[in-house]
Amino acid sequence: MTTSENTVNTGGGAGFLHSGSGPQHITIYGTGVRPRRADRFVSADYVAWLAKRFVGPDALFDGRRTIVVTGADGAGRRSAALMALTENATLDTGRLRELPDRSEDDEEPPLSPAEIRPGERLLLDLTGTDDQDVRGIRRDLEAFRHAVDDQDARLAVVVRIDQRALLPEWNAGMFKSIERPSGPAVFEAHLSAENIPLSSTFEVAEDLRLYLAGSPLREVADLAALTAEAARRGAHGTSLADWTREAVAAHAGRGDEAALLFREHQDPALRTLLVVSAFLPGASLDAMVAAENAFTAIVKPPVEEKHGLTGSYLAERMAKVRLHVDGRRDVAFTQLALDKAVRAHFWTYFPDLRGQLSEWVAHVAPSLEHAVAAGLVDHFAEQVLVTGPLEASYTLARHWSTDIGSRPLALRMLDTGLQDDSRAPEFRRFVYECARKPSTPAGFATVMIEACTATISPARPTQALVRLHYFTRNSDEAVRTLARERLLDLVHRRGFERWLIHRLATTGPHPADRAILLELRVPRSLAAGERTRERLRSLWRPLVSDGFAALPEGPVQAWLADHPLLLVEACDGQVRLLRRLYKFACDSVARATNEEARQMTVQCALTLQHHIDLRMTAERRGEA
Repeated sequence: MTTSENTVNTGGGAGFLHSGSGPQHITIYGTGVRPRRADRFVSADYVAWLAKRFVGPDALFDGRRTIVVTGADGAGRRSAALMALTENATLDTGRLRELPDRSEDDEEPPLSPAEIRPGERLLLDLTGTDDQDVRGIRRDLEAFRHAVDDQDARLAVVVRIDQRALLPEWNAGMFKSIERPSGPAVFEAHLSAENIPLSSTFEVAEDLRLYLAGSPLREVADLAALTAEAARRGAHGTSLADWTREAVAAHAGRGDEAALLFREHQDPALRTLLVVSAFLPGASLDAMVAAENAFTAIVKPPVEEKHGLTGSYLAERMAKVRLHVDGRRDVAFTQLALDKAVRAHFWTYFPDLRGQLSEWVAHVAPSLEHAVAAGLVDHFAEQVLVTGPLEASYTLARHWSTDIGSRPLALRMLDTGLQDDSRAPEFRRFVYECARKPSTPAGFATVMIEACTATISPARPTQALVRLHYFTRNSDEAVRTLARERLLDLVHRRGFERWLIHRLATTGPHPADRAILLELRVPRSLAAGERTRERLRSLWRPLVSDGFAALPEGPVQAWLADHPLLLVEACDGQVRLLRRLYKFACDSVARATNEEARQMTVQCALTLQHHIDLRMTAERRGEA
């Protein structure tokens, strides 16, 4: 085969091919375009990102409302289900919701038919669920599927091949077994999406083609991300073949090289430079030097007092630990992904320094430029998420939340966990427990409310709503107000009015719930439903009984305008309460500040009077 400018090869050696007799262990140290931990996180950005790179089957639903997507591990089952549900990212992701495979909140069932909204797109990924939990869900799946049909929704269940027998005996046509798409085609699609120039004769070398043909698609995507990163760096060549050779080396792992750097350099000052640079790639040299001094002060290695011009200067020290010293003003290792390998090596083999590293991150991150600070948070969180304990992440988020300027860092720290494949349930549980505590500090509560809104709600709106509802009971008034605003916005935007009405009616009376009810806007068609209407009456009874003097006029007036008969029914025929309600309507007419408002309140009062008259007449006749 003739190698051209756009032919990818491994540059000699074994490359991805394993020619030895022992087991093969490949460690990925690439920084990549997309954080690997977010692969299972569903958001509008991720769905759009995936659509640009997706190579797979079309029209999986084929007129059906429920499908079960299965296939070999690494075939892209979840991606295929997401693309089918969103019609390759052409549908509003506000209709997309991921279903939990088990209850996380001790109060929300994993599958609730009553929560399904018309036209909703639902994803249930069971590939990581143990057999016992799958059997538990099986009992509810049939009723849930019928509810999907009734609401003209769509449901995609993703399972491993060996799990198929654990599901209900559905029609065989509902099962969609997908084949793994072409690895080279996926590799090319990822490169194209990253605007890497490809010629019409693009092809990969035979040894790499074998790897792309047999590896999980996630590994193919990682290699493409590394190739794109190498192209952006431009440190080793200018052709696709050059970039891929560098990516291949990085993909195979830099662990041995990182270990060698630590062995070669016993000097504490050089090791400090090595570690700080690994956590701050892209930082300016000035920022790196300041961070290095801060790390030295915290770790306190033995340092001899020397004149500033004595011994090795900065460029010499940087070169020794394989940092670029070619005149650039930012920190970068000479080899792709070496920074990640150094971070992993330090975290693994210097466990006694993890506490000081956390203290250093807390100290320096607020002083860094935004992108570098965000990277530092990600790099630190990446290590914590691998080994735990997670308290290190919680502590940093709590610390940064005390200062309003550092709260974006606190939010990012929580987001790293909420978007992690394996750790997300633990982080959601942490937010849940904090939400249930009225004493949670205002700054930290504010950060977690943002996490509920921006990170949890896109794929798991009901879990976000549960947490926001608890935050409306916080001891701080500003937190209560913010949580209520975010709760109602999410309810109205995603159509969860029925869910909220049910929750307010069944979780017990709480003073904060009154403000939520008053500001809730309920469609007339929903309020007409017998069960929902009875719940609304039960919620309004204590309000009309206590009187309207302490209630804000605007929200009450809005309810009178939208649901006058409902409020009349909440009075239960008690003349005293009906008079109080009518007096409120008449007083609203008197307080109107312009003609338009006056006409509206007059009409509202007349309509209310009509319903009261009908109610009283029915009472006298014994028909109520």
